[in-house]
Amino acid sequence: MTSAGANEGSLLLYPDVKTAMAYVILRPLFDAPEDECDIMDATKWTLNAERGWFPGTWRQLPQIVSPASHPHLRLEKCLVNIPTMRPGDTVWWHADVRSLSLSWFT
Repeated sequence: MTSAGANEGSLLLYPDVKTAMAYVILRPLFDAPEDECDIMDATKWTLNAERGWFPGTWRQLPQIVSPASHPHLRLEKCLVNIPTMRPGDTVWWHADVRSLSLSWFT
């Protein structure tokens, strides 16, 4: 193994897991506005409880959360890197009801 740090293929995490999961779960209930300029204006989104499709979900693939399917997560600005990893390091994480815990061991 080699060292890996920010922007070198290391793990990225979303720091506010509870809010992100709530958004991912509620996202199928809303249709985005037609005009791309209005995408971040919450008042332009419309409730659509009939559709039932999870944006970013494709047959035989996992759920994909992207800036196009989930714009309000602001992934390009909000994801954070784990600390620099060196050969022999491991990352352990788990989600509980209150937070996401991240630990690394050297």
